Amino acid sequence: MSEIKTSERVAAEQMRRRAFLEELPPCFCPNCSAVVYEGEEVCAYCDTERREDGWPAISTSMDPWLGKVLAERYLITRHVASSSRARVYIADSRIIPRSFAVKIMNVTDGPNLDQEGLRRRLRREVEALGTLRNPHIVSFYD
Repeated sequence: MSEIKTSERVAAEQMRRRAFLEELPPCFCPNCSAVVYEGEEVCAYCDTERREDGWPAISTSMDPWLGKVLAERYLITRHVASSSRARVYIADSRIIPRSFAVKIMNVTDGPNLDQEGLRRRLRREVEALGTLRNPHIVSFYD
């Protein structure tokens, strides 16, 4: 990727983050599940082109978190991974120009679910992440 393309992409990402403050994206890319605006010709994450009939509406996705705003400052912009107990997303800050990983735990469903055990495990994970400092390990913020 050329440096010009990289700076163009950075500028486009900054414009999108500013747009997130004005209006939440109503659609998503069917290829990578990233949120998109109706007028966007290409997905900003995977470069998939918009279909002739347009982007699908977020309301038609099977994902309950895609396009939602958490704590009035993190817009869930893309699903990354799932397990039986958690989903991981990319969230863009609506305050600062930065993306974050967000892990949403499911502590209400499932047979033989030990909710308190899951909460303890999540607290231990957060405490461990809070003490680590390495460029190859994700940092815990909130």
